[in-house]
Amino acid sequence: MLLFIIIVVTLYLLINSYIFLRGWQALEGLRKIRIVYTVVFCIAAGSFLPAFMLKRDFDSVAVEVLWNIASLWLAAMLYLFLMVLLIDLFRLLFRFIGQPIRSWIGNYRSVKHWTFTFVSIGVLLLLSIGYIYATRPKVVEYELTFNADVEKPRLMNVVVVGDLHLGYVYGYDQLQRWVSSINGLSPDLILMVGDVFDDNPQVVERKHLGALLQKMEAPLGRYAVIGNHELMGDLPRSVDYLQRNGVEVLTDQTVLIDSAFYLVGRMDRSVSRVKDYQGLPAERASLRELRADCSDAYPVVVMDHQPSGLDEAMLAGVELQLSGHTHHGQLWPLNYLTEAMFECDRGILRKDAATYIVTSGLGTWGPPVRTGSRSEIVVLHLHLHP
Repeated sequence: MLLFIIIVVTLYLLINSYIFLRGWQALEGLRKIRIVYTVVFCIAAGSFLPAFMLKRDFDSVAVEVLWNIASLWLAAMLYLFLMVLLIDLFRLLFRFIGQPIRSWIGNYRSVKHWTFTFVSIGVLLLLSIGYIYATRPKVVEYELTFNADVEKPRLMNVVVVGDLHLGYVYGYDQLQRWVSSINGLSPDLILMVGDVFDDNPQVVERKHLGALLQKMEAPLGRYAVIGNHELMGDLPRSVDYLQRNGVEVLTDQTVLIDSAFYLVGRMDRSVSRVKDYQGLPAERASLRELRADCSDAYPVVVMDHQPSGLDEAMLAGVELQLSGHTHHGQLWPLNYLTEAMFECDRGILRKDAATYIVTSGLGTWGPPVRTGSRSEIVVLHLHLHP
């Protein structure tokens, strides 16, 4: 773990040093602007490490401001790095063919100034568009048919949301808009597939977000499972807060929903990180164990935060698994990475009799920016037939 942290910190420092150096060189001859650039850059780039270390255990306005700056900088840093790298590759190409750019550009200093301006504007535009994609979710609908021990055909509308990451970045106003959107879909049941909290439940408590969770309207209930981010914070406190505010948290538990189907809520696969269980499962149960007491008369729906090891659900005879976690990469080109890591990182996949649905999530981790995916609310139209 220590080695991983050292590698990440080293890469962060190297990338930021590279961006800063190229920006400084581009501002040649502009002494006052260079001073402003240095101050702004140091505040933005220097905010991430202290904010990341403090935000999990401390709740204060200062940490919130620091983390919001740091999270936006992460997105800006990615695109500044890609743009500067592209410019340098372009320069190397011309040098390789024996045509250095400086040799055929008259006022090279002026070109560097304009390049700095265009890159800065380009990154700001990307962040602005990404903010819209992150904060205005689309609705994704699926039609599914199950055979169940019901007297007559039924239709059940189920809203599935994941990765809200409530905390410093997503607070009262954003959650209020999400709740309004969810209620507008008239769900019979609401399922939250993990990472409801970003990590620190103290922030959610301070912002009184539980009052909004209570306003989610679903006659058959509101259920959630644990994600890896709840495990990064005070897990028992997070679970208790959700349950006190009308969200039933399933920790390797099974419930029969309205005599229609079994709902299985799994602990996240990273549960081994938790130090203080306070009555919560210390290890993740297998799906076969969780399904053992389920009657074959009803289909089984599983909520499992991370869409890994999909064959386990298929072999256990599960009809539907719902997951999140991936954000479908969130920031382009990271979506190509999640596509390589997960068999299904977004959308729907069918394997034999099992169906898997992975949502790209409602919130985001870090910056409230999406360029590789859209925030979404999933609606399942479950057709239940005898």
